[in-house]
Amino acid sequence: MLKKVHLLLLFCTMGLQAQALPDKMSIIINTYAVPFNGKEYLYSTDSIVLNNVKGNFYINAKKLDASPKGVAAFMAALDNPMDFDAHFKHSGLDTLKIKNSPEKLLDKSFKWTPAQRRFILPILNDISNYKSLYEEQLYTGFDFITGIDGYRYKTQFVVKTYSNRQLRHAATSNLSHSGYALPWVDTVTGTENYNPALKKLAVLLGHKINNPSGTELTKSLAKGIIKQNSQKLNALAAETFSADMDDLKQVFEIEKARRNDRTIKDQYIITLHNNKMLPNVHLNFYASAKKDKLYTPDSIKADYEQLVSRIQNITFISDYLKTDPNTQLYINYYNNTAITGYDIDRINKNPKLWAKHDKYVAKKTAFAEKYPAAKEYLASDIKYSVNRYCSCNLRLEEGFIKKGITFEIRTGDSGYSTWVLLPDDRVLLYTMQGETLLNFKYDTWGNKHTGVQTPCRVFDTMGNSLN
Repeated sequence: MLKKVHLLLLFCTMGLQAQALPDKMSIIINTYAVPFNGKEYLYSTDSIVLNNVKGNFYINAKKLDASPKGVAAFMAALDNPMDFDAHFKHSGLDTLKIKNSPEKLLDKSFKWTPAQRRFILPILNDISNYKSLYEEQLYTGFDFITGIDGYRYKTQFVVKTYSNRQLRHAATSNLSHSGYALPWVDTVTGTENYNPALKKLAVLLGHKINNPSGTELTKSLAKGIIKQNSQKLNALAAETFSADMDDLKQVFEIEKARRNDRTIKDQYIITLHNNKMLPNVHLNFYASAKKDKLYTPDSIKADYEQLVSRIQNITFISDYLKTDPNTQLYINYYNNTAITGYDIDRINKNPKLWAKHDKYVAKKTAFAEKYPAAKEYLASDIKYSVNRYCSCNLRLEEGFIKKGITFEIRTGDSGYSTWVLLPDDRVLLYTMQGETLLNFKYDTWGNKHTGVQTPCRVFDTMGNSLN
């Protein structure tokens, strides 16, 4: 009996495959360039044709490695469009674990507090959260991201199939890096198709694509949900240090407290304010945690008045803050210092690297003197070496810059800049991004493109440039 059922299924499968196979499949591959500014534009077009010869498929007389079953599966996906809900039901998500054991989806390397667990477990227990994130990633996931260091091209497939010389299907894929992203769209009816078997086209063309399902998909989405709620989770983590917070409240209003998830160290950022500060001046206290206790607040309580006074005596910055309440200034304080070794290294480097730069410049200059044609590249070579070995090239003594005060300025248009107030009251603008900064235009120092730039400009307290 089982043998008869097996033969019947085999016969039906073979019949479906024979019926599903087209005589010809035309594939147009459109590649779009994605500029830094503006809309993408058609960069190139290529096309291939798959011809059915006695049940096998060929491209330019070369037989495809993929079996006809792959073509049949792709054709079946075109014949049987899925909406998103149907697609999600067949995604392989581990719904049993989500419903019954959401705690198993927590990152085991992270020390979860009771308050964090109480907050996040009901969220991880709700399948609708996975569904919304999954749908969002279909349109904004890795296959769509472009950035300064990301992919600059996207692809779209336009597929037409023919049987008995009649058009059978016409569909386009979603424009993405791989070109295989869902949903596909039937160009005749406009129907969106989320059938995952549409990605079988990748196999036919000899490509590999990542298509996570099951445990991998469940873990990935759970991680994404936790990340979406990181701000609240970090705030809940800070609540465990109530005694330290009460200590700070003797001097400051605590505007915000949260765990710093941008560092591997157990560190917390407590944003502070009091009436000695301008309304838009704040202190960011970066406090390390050890054995369930924060670095003692005694240091910041002792130092803050001098820090605030010196920063607010920078006339050109204070004057601007008073006229623009949307611009916010944050003084940074790390345990017991207003500047870190990391800040010093990226701004100032060190004497060993300065010596390397000087040696490099001497060598390049001598070479250019010997071979005049090399002078064309001398300035750019020196600029590269400065950035690598000297950064801002101020060559400040270590003991001097250690007394600096780092601060940030944030504007309402997502502008951001980092600064250092040096012990002699010189003010260093290290990095900036955004359309404007205070009264400075973005291209003040000759930059042609928006993005992060490193002006390394030094000012006096009145805003006069000193370099």
